[in-house]
Amino acid sequence: MMTRLPLRLTRRCAAPRLLRRAALTLAMTVWPTTRAAAQTLAQQTTGEAVRTGPSHVLSVNPFLPLLGFFSGEFEQRLTPALAAAVSGSRTKPGDTRYTNLDVKARLYPSEHGLRGVHVAAALGVAFLNNEGSMVLCVPPPVPVGGGGTIDFRCGAPTSFTTGTFAIEAGYQTFVGRRHVTAVAVGIGAKRYLGSDSKYSDIARVLPTLRLSVGYAF
Repeated sequence: MMTRLPLRLTRRCAAPRLLRRAALTLAMTVWPTTRAAAQTLAQQTTGEAVRTGPSHVLSVNPFLPLLGFFSGEFEQRLTPALAAAVSGSRTKPGDTRYTNLDVKARLYPSEHGLRGVHVAAALGVAFLNNEGSMVLCVPPPVPVGGGGTIDFRCGAPTSFTTGTFAIEAGYQTFVGRRHVTAVAVGIGAKRYLGSDSKYSDIARVLPTLRLSVGYAF
């Protein structure tokens, strides 16, 4: 014989079940929305950090002046992943003095503005002066029997202006509480363009090393 529970008791048993079902439905509805909102907030925060971070870096190699040389650069952020830079340097590896002016396009794959790993390509112009390429002074032949004068003509150092192409890979970060100090390192190579006859005593492909400290703003 089946015993029926009172209606009031049945309602009391069903109430917790309905509450659990409603709570589960609410959780399933709210959780994706909350998660999406959190992701959106994180993206906005990251984007805002990139937009409000430094847009310019003015930097120099602090060690080259000790050797009588110079290397400096000004970098401008164009997008979170792309920057443009203008650099100038004056160095002398060996007997040849290289004075360079370059325009660079620098790519930041992490899209963190001017921060992180980067690769760059550069086009520029350079003035080369090989102070060790003096031509031997040889007097012209003197006619037999005398007469004439001996005119000593000596060659000048080899110097010329040419175009350049360079590639570079490096890393840049900002230090300090306000992130206004930029520190960058990098390596690369530069090729000096023109005919081979100009480079008989001059290296036309040189490795490059970037070590710079500067002000970010």
